[in-house]
This record gives sequence, structure tokens and C-alpha cells, in this order.
Amino acid sequence: TVVKCLTPRRWSQSQPAVRTYATQLVDKLIAKPVADLQVDLMYSLPAFAGFALLGFPTEDTDLLKAWCINRMLLTYGQLPPDQQILAAQKVVDFWDYAAAHVQRRIKDPGDDLTSDLLEVSRKSNGEVTTEDVLNIVYSTSLASHETSQNGMLNGVRRLLENRDQWNLLCEEPALIPNAVEELLRYDAPAISLRRKTTRDTEIGGIPIPAGARVMMLTGSANRDPQHFSDPETLDLRRPNAREHLSLGEQWHFCLGAPLARFAYGLVLEPLTQTAPYLRLLARQSVVS
Repeated sequence: TVVKCLTPRRWSQSQPAVRTYATQLVDKLIAKPVADLQVDLMYSLPAFAGFALLGFPTEDTDLLKAWCINRMLLTYGQLPPDQQILAAQKVVDFWDYAAAHVQRRIKDPGDDLTSDLLEVSRKSNGEVTTEDVLNIVYSTSLASHETSQNGMLNGVRRLLENRDQWNLLCEEPALIPNAVEELLRYDAPAISLRRKTTRDTEIGGIPIPAGARVMMLTGSANRDPQHFSDPETLDLRRPNAREHLSLGEQWHFCLGAPLARFAYGLVLEPLTQTAPYLRLLARQSVVS
């Protein structure tokens, strides 16, 4: 259902608004003598792109982003019981918001992914229900930005640590599409994926029975020396950079890959062209 709706036209429809938003964020960032890439740029840009695709009002971006973080804390964090209750209520609020958005689009369709999904539902003879659409909208609003922001933040940091590659990108902006692929390879937004085997198999001489739960280390595969020459080196001209596994493969391919690549490029374009002097702040402390 989602694949049918994520057409090139749908992807391109939200691009002007996202590009404008990215430019505004970068202009504010470079006006500061010291800026925080996470707070000033990466925190909201991928989320804005995902929410714009769904047709959520732009003025709700900060609220929605806060709800998404709350949802992640409830699922993966270690909140004390009283905070878990508060977090669970916020998850309900988020769900109710998505449900209200779907109902609005039923009555007043717009030019967005939510409306496209509802149109598929109307023509599906009951195979795709409104509840299905709501689940897709809710899950997409969560999944469309969290890993993207992490990946982009790591990528810009890697570039600034490798000044030759940063300078190369500033001098040759045509390299940005391949740079995005190489940065995705070098620092995968998610370094592992959980899977279950469907049959008995063997990996590296180790037998794995059918039904076993396995952790696939895609981040490690992206640095396989048998596939990538000198894999520990960041090389923006790498000819096979796009062959990474950071966005999945075949039927496990990330549906939001075009959006992730687009948003990544929107970060690199204005930063390299308007702030080639960008430097990492020296003597930073890392808190783990």
C-alpha cells in the first residue's frame, strides 16, 4: 500500500517546503559563532520532511517531534514507573492526533501521503481499512526521521574530521549525491537489524537452525574489505559507495530511502556552499 503511494511525484511534492525550511535553519546556524548541529539543524529537519510528506501542519513540528522522542523513551528507555505513566499518556495523545488527522483527510483530502493512502483504501474493497491507514500514518511519523537525524549528524562530524573530504565537497558540490552514499556506508544510521531465519543455514562455518533470532551487523558489512576497497577510509569519490546496506535490500529496503537521501543532501548543500569555514569545536568532552 505504501509503495503504491510513494511515487516520484509524491516525493517531489514536499521538496520545496523542506528545502526552504533547511535553508532557514542553516542561515540561523551559521549566524552563530558557536552552534550545535544537533539542536540547531539535525533535530528538526528530518522530522519536518517526514511530517510534511504526511501533510501534518508545519506549525506542529516541535510538538510532534517531542512526542516521537517520548515514544522512543517509553519503548527503549529506562523510565521510572511514574514517568512511564506520563509517557504512556503522551503516546495516547500522539495516536489521537494522528487519528484526528486521518479523519480530517477523509472529509477534506489534501495533496499528501495520508490522502493518497486513504484513496487506496477507498478503492481496495475493504482490503485496506481506515485503521490500516491510521497505523501507517502513525508508524511513518515515528520512523521517518529518528535514524536519519542520527546518520546525518554522524556524517557531518566525519566530514569535519576529514578536512580533505570536506574541502573536496565544498569545491565540488556535484559530488554531494555520492557523498551521501559514502557517508551512509561509513556511518550507517542503524548498525544492526534483527531477523529470524526461515530455514537451517550456516554463516561463517557456524550452523544456525530455522527459527533462530539473529542480529545482522549491517554496519560491519558496510566495511567489508572484500567488497569495499580500503573500507576504513572515507572516500567521497568511492565508485561503489551506493552498494551499502544502510537502507536495507530488496523487500527489506527502507521505504523512506528517497526522503532520507533528499534530507541528507539538503544538509550538505547549504553547509558546504555557505559555510566552508565550518570547524568542530576543539576540546569537547564526550558524555556517554
